[in-house]
This record gives sequence, C-alpha cells and structure tokens, in this order.
Amino acid sequence: MTVKRVALCFLMIQSIFKDIRVKANKVDVCASCHQKATCDDKTDGSGGKVCNCMYGFVGNGRTHCQDKDECQLGRICGDHTKCHNTYGSYYCTCLAGYSPSNHMNTFIPNDGTYCRDLDECSVQGVCGEGGLCQNTDGDFTCSCQIGYTVQGGPEPFNPKRDASYCKVIDCGSPPSVLHADRLSPTITHYSSELQYGCREGFQWKRGQNSSVCGLDGKWHGPSLVCEEVDCGEPHVMPHSKMVWNNISRMGSLALYVCDPQFFNSGRENVSVCTAHGTWSRPDFQCEEIQCGSPPVLPHSVLFWNGVSKIGSVALYNCVTGYHSLDTGNVSVCKTDGQWSNPDYSCEEIVCGEPPILPLTVQIWNGRVTFNSTVTYHCKHGYYPKQGHNVSVCAENGYWTKPTLLCEEVNCGIPPSPPLSVMIWRGDIKVGSSVSYKCIEGFHNVREGDTSVCDSEGIWSEPDFLCQVCLYVCLFRSRLWRPGLTTSLSCVVE
Repeated sequence: MTVKRVALCFLMIQSIFKDIRVKANKVDVCASCHQKATCDDKTDGSGGKVCNCMYGFVGNGRTHCQDKDECQLGRICGDHTKCHNTYGSYYCTCLAGYSPSNHMNTFIPNDGTYCRDLDECSVQGVCGEGGLCQNTDGDFTCSCQIGYTVQGGPEPFNPKRDASYCKVIDCGSPPSVLHADRLSPTITHYSSELQYGCREGFQWKRGQNSSVCGLDGKWHGPSLVCEEVDCGEPHVMPHSKMVWNNISRMGSLALYVCDPQFFNSGRENVSVCTAHGTWSRPDFQCEEIQCGSPPVLPHSVLFWNGVSKIGSVALYNCVTGYHSLDTGNVSVCKTDGQWSNPDYSCEEIVCGEPPILPLTVQIWNGRVTFNSTVTYHCKHGYYPKQGHNVSVCAENGYWTKPTLLCEEVNCGIPPSPPLSVMIWRGDIKVGSSVSYKCIEGFHNVREGDTSVCDSEGIWSEPDFLCQVCLYVCLFRSRLWRPGLTTSLSCVVE
C-alpha cells in the first residue's frame, strides 16, 4: 500500500515539473539572467537557454551571482605560493624565499608559472661581515667564518629575524716576555702570529718565540726563555798574554799583549763579548820581531848570516879601494825591529902625487886612487941599472917605493969598418957620432958613413963599405979638373 502511494506521488511531481518546463519555454530566459551571468545554450540538446554565472562567480545565474573565492579550492597556485582572491578572479604570489619563474610579481598558474627557491646567498654581504651564508629551501641561514664569533644570539641565524651577528675575534693586548721584544707588527685578530726576540745581551735558551691568536680569543704562547749572554773564556792567542777580569757578559773586554820579541801585525788587540754569546776575534797576530835586511853602507861589504831576529849582528868592511878610520862596523837587530846605526863610513883611498926618481921620466894617467900605477923610465942617455920601475897606490894611502936606478949610457969605442978612417971626437955618450971615410984608393959604395951611440949604449952599425977605386988619368978627359991631385982626380967609371 505504501509503495503504491509513493509511486503515485512521484508521477504527480513529474507532471507538475513538466507543466512548469512547458511554461518556462514560453518565457525569455536570457532576459532574466543576472548581470554577472551569461545566457548559454543548454547542453541537453533541448534547444533551450540557461543562465550561467560568469567565471569567478557562483549562483543560479538569474537571481544571484556572487564572487567565488578560488583560494578556497585548495592549492590552486601551486607549492610555495599564496593565493589572493579578487572580485571575480584571483592572483598568486610566491612565499618569502621563493621567486616566480616568469620573474613577475604576480601570476596565475595557468601559464605554467611556478615558484622556485630564491638563493639569498647570491647577494653579497647578506650575512654581514664575517658571515657564511647557507641557502635552504625557501630560506637561508648564516654562520660565522673562522676568525669570527657569533654575538647577540645562537648560531646559525637569520639576520632578518634574529639579533645574532658575527664579530671578528680579537685577542687583545699581546703577552710580554721577560728580556724579549716583539719583532712583528701588533695585530690582535684571529690567527695573527707575533714573533719575539731576546733583547741585546740575552740569548734564546729554550721555548717557542711565537704567540698565536686562537679561536677562543686568547693568545697561545710564547714560551720563550731569554737568559743573559755568557761568552765563557776568551780566545787564546799564540805568543801573547791576555788581560781579562773574568767577566764574560755582553760588552766585557779582553786585552792581548804580545810576548817579548814579538809584535802585533794586526790592527786590534781587544776582544769583545758580543750579543751572540761569543767573543769577537780581533785582528791580532803576534809575529816574531824581524829587522829585515841590515842597512846598506856606501862602499862597504856586508857580512851577515841572513837572520834578522832580535840580537842578530851584521858586520861591515870597506870595499877594495876604500878605507875607514872608524871602529863601529857592527849593526845589531834591536827590540824595536830596527837595526842599530853603525858608526862606520868608507872613504876612497887617495895617495896624492907619486914620488919623483932622479934621472927618470914618469908614465902616469894622473889618477891617485887605490891601485893607480906610475911607471918610471930612465931619461934619454941613461939606462936602468937595477930596481923596480913601478909605483902603486896602496891601501894605506901611500905610493909604493920604486927602486929604479939609472946610470948614464957609455957606448965605448966605436966600430971600425975595414979600409976606413974614423973621424971621432972621442965622445961615448948617447947621441955621440962617428964619421967614416975610405982610405986612399978605395971608396964607399953605400949610402951612410956615420955610426951613432944609441940609448942602449950600442953604436949603430954604419951603412958603410969601402971598395977599390978604378983610376983613369983624365988629362984629355972632360972629367979632369985643374988642381985635382992624382987621388982625388980618380972617379969610378
């Protein structure tokens, strides 16, 4: 019974709606559409019209069309976006940390635009001084570089939201070291390294000489220990004595003095204890005193063994032809390295005029010095009977005595050629002469008729020869001369 009632009721409702559609077809539907609606053909093929709200509006199309909030439809803009509803439409923007792929401020995703992550770290200095940027999906964080420490909050941080920032690590005033000075500029930031050196008069004994600013903002080191310089004992120099007060710190002095008979050939005699802990080596060397070669005296001969140390002796003698009246012919090598001056001088031997011998002549070049000679010869008409005829200038300054003895030359009786008569006055001295003539009946057939007594006491051999004459009585001859005797009137044919 119930089913029948329901079926009957359904049939009645269909009939009512059918009557309504018939009436509606007869009314102008488009005229009834809402101003935010469009009149469109029905899609059921009946040929009727229907009012539809425009895009962005919802309603029955006739009595009302209200704005549709597309942002309520879910993730209509896509990931990392924010939907903004407008009257009849909407638009999208990217969330902070993202940027649209079309590089526009707003977009509607129907053109394929989407929001991609924005790399904030590409902006220089986004984290501030000393900050390191780390990009994340839609965001970024900052941490501090080595040498910087976070201030004002925790790490990592975002400077746009947090109060944190990075500050350079500064270790402050450097540490000081006893008896040492800093050698490098004072920079107090992280990893700065300072070098230290011991002051003059002190030396590095142990430990490290550097200090480094660490991440904890503290200086690490130095452990340097500087101790006062101790040079120990000074050098020992050969052939010398050292004068030293046994103090060996920097600036201490040691004086050197050469032993007797030695002298310093260098330019210094002091050694100094230096800042390096060592004694300086002075330009000091003791050498035995040497006088060198003895002095040279004019016209003298040196007798010396070649040794020139202190006490050595050199003797002098005059050379041949010179003599000295001095006795100080010795020079001695003294402690000051000098030879003593000998009181000794040599003068040339001069004999003066040579001696004169009677009945002699001198052969002499006029020289009166040592070994000069004079030769004596007997004068003309005299001959050397005995003795030495040379005188020499001797070392004592006197001429040696000549012993030549001259006697007058005597030629004796002249020669008597045969068949001759001698005409002679009886002189037998040098230069005396004798003439000769032939006896009667003979005549001289040679050139000479004289003999002379020469310087050697010998009569010269006369160039004289007598031969018999050939007489011709020339009473009728033209050769005859009146008054001629028979002996004189004969001539040789």
